[in-house]
Amino acid sequence: MEYQLLASQGSDFHYPSPWMELGRNLWLPAGVEPVWKDWGLSPSNRVERLDEEE
Repeated sequence: MEYQLLASQGSDFHYPSPWMELGRNLWLPAGVEPVWKDWGLSPSNRVERLDEEE
């Protein structure tokens, strides 16, 4: 990575779509470093915690 930038992905809350639940099915392209890589969390653990709260 030339500039060592990190990436994140979020839902668009301006126009909810009937075919995708907001905050779900988000992904980053291959080779992109996520902003949470050094936080000690994994995305799969975070999803499990959100599902348990519902």
